[in-house]
Amino acid sequence: MTELFRRQAVDHQRQRFHGAIVLTRSPWQTAVAVFFVLLVLALVAFAVTQGFARKESVGGVLMPAGGVLRLVAPQAGVVSATPVAQGAHVSAGQAVVALSSEQSSATGPTQEAVARSLALRQGSLGDELLQQGLQVHQQAASLDARVSAVAAGVSQQEREIALQRERVQLVRDVAGRYPELVRSGAVSPVEAAEKQTELLDQQARLPEMERARGAAQAELATLRADRASLPLQARRESSQMRREVQALAQAQAENESHRGTQVLAPQAGEIAALLAA
Repeated sequence: MTELFRRQAVDHQRQRFHGAIVLTRSPWQTAVAVFFVLLVLALVAFAVTQGFARKESVGGVLMPAGGVLRLVAPQAGVVSATPVAQGAHVSAGQAVVALSSEQSSATGPTQEAVARSLALRQGSLGDELLQQGLQVHQQAASLDARVSAVAAGVSQQEREIALQRERVQLVRDVAGRYPELVRSGAVSPVEAAEKQTELLDQQARLPEMERARGAAQAELATLRADRASLPLQARRESSQMRREVQALAQAQAENESHRGTQVLAPQAGEIAALLAA
């Protein structure tokens, strides 16, 4: 006869009367479970906070972290010098490449010929400045000597004029007595006439001496004016020559700038490559 319920169900129903089945766990199982939980948490934290590296092939160009500066020549020319070598460290403003834009003609480099001509002119002006200083010193000494001599001559002429005036007055006094002497017969009329002629001669010399003194005084005034204006004239001439020297120096600098230029480093760094020859 077939049973109404399966045997397993009947047995399960019977076991309920004996109580619930409880499975016990050992301590090492708990420790293993805690270890794996902590390991999973550590892996999750590492994945969140840390990165990882992997190999990958990409196309492109490697660039330094600070960037690359490409220096271009400001004008066309020929590389005359490379003061720094490839891989060297340079500071800001240091020359990296020197360029020459020298042009040549049938007689040789044009700018070099101009530079020589300017240098010769500068040397000539320097010599002229030196000579000008020496000449001014000599002129000052000569003018001082002439002023002293003319001043002494004027003083001598003034003394001679004073003596001549006394002489004229003396002759006039003597000639004034001759008419009475002629009337008294002490002297002849001829002697009286000679004395009068002498008076006229002495009187005529006095204006000549005064004119000579006037000319000497005018010469003395001119010499003193020349001596006073000599330093000013010397400064004016030297200033003119110095301006010419400065103009030549500027022309020399412009000529040198036309002859060549330098490519300077805009900031400190390392020379990666020199593509110049």
